[in-house]
Amino acid sequence: MFSLTKLSALLDLFGGARVPFANRNLFVDGALDHWTTNSAPLNTLATAYNGTTLWHSRAGEGGAGTISLMTVNGEPQRGLFDCARLAYFARFSQTTASTGTFAARTLPVFRQCCEYADLAAGRTLTISAKLRTPTGAKKVVGIQAAQVFGITAGTVEFSKAVAWDLTTTFKRYSARIDVPAIVAGQPFDFPAHYFSAGLMFDPAVGDVDIAELQLELSSPHSSDNLSGAGGAPTTFEYRGFGPELARVQRFYEILPPFVIYLSASASGVPGWSVPFYTKRAPPAMSAAVNLINATGWSIQGVSVNSFMFTMTVTAQGWYSVTNSGDWIADARL
Repeated sequence: MFSLTKLSALLDLFGGARVPFANRNLFVDGALDHWTTNSAPLNTLATAYNGTTLWHSRAGEGGAGTISLMTVNGEPQRGLFDCARLAYFARFSQTTASTGTFAARTLPVFRQCCEYADLAAGRTLTISAKLRTPTGAKKVVGIQAAQVFGITAGTVEFSKAVAWDLTTTFKRYSARIDVPAIVAGQPFDFPAHYFSAGLMFDPAVGDVDIAELQLELSSPHSSDNLSGAGGAPTTFEYRGFGPELARVQRFYEILPPFVIYLSASASGVPGWSVPFYTKRAPPAMSAAVNLINATGWSIQGVSVNSFMFTMTVTAQGWYSVTNSGDWIADARL
């Protein structure tokens, strides 16, 4: 049985992951293949984020900006087994300087929330990413990391100051993260607890391009270098389009289009159970439908893998239901 504890002990024994192992990347969609929002304004509050699929961003206190998905050389599709070619990157654009500070934890951030606050508790991780700044004037000044035990159960913040001077050419930068052990008796709010990790940027105006993000176990004896060569980063793990999509759909899924066309002998309230991929928790559902000879539709009984769709048929004869927009099952953290 897979065990982070046993794996960490082996890494400690051998001094790090000399030979990269499969499924080592604790981030989901580190290659950004499954980004569903092209461009979005960044949240300017100190503690609130906007979400683009599984990546969260904020412009920092007093700041403003956007986050966008970009393609390399205008090539929007990676080959099924093409793990060597960089296909996508996120552009974090700070258009108004932030007044936030590292000490107050209010700087611009790009991060992901991973399942379970006790992920790798008491262990050592390495966070890495390929980065550049088109203007040559942006820096990564910190690693954002936290154990969030839930709305009422509290948070342990352990962000780390670094000094990554970015250039105009993509380069992999990395840092070591020492994750605190869980204090005995610590409560957890299920299913709302999570572990977050990401990058803190300097507050100045400018762009940062971000690609191939990875979070992995490493030895506590790995480098504590703060200039971009910390931890023990391995080659970026591209798991393939399909396997990564399955991981994404545990949190977020756009359901396929559908048409229901049936006959009714009398008016009534028919219903259907609509399945979807199993989520980490019952998702929030959003839907848009077109109805003919029916009204009053609703979504009920949402579980981790299905919901009930009901409506009222207004007359005998036929009726139809079609989606007029995306049906989304959203169980993101």
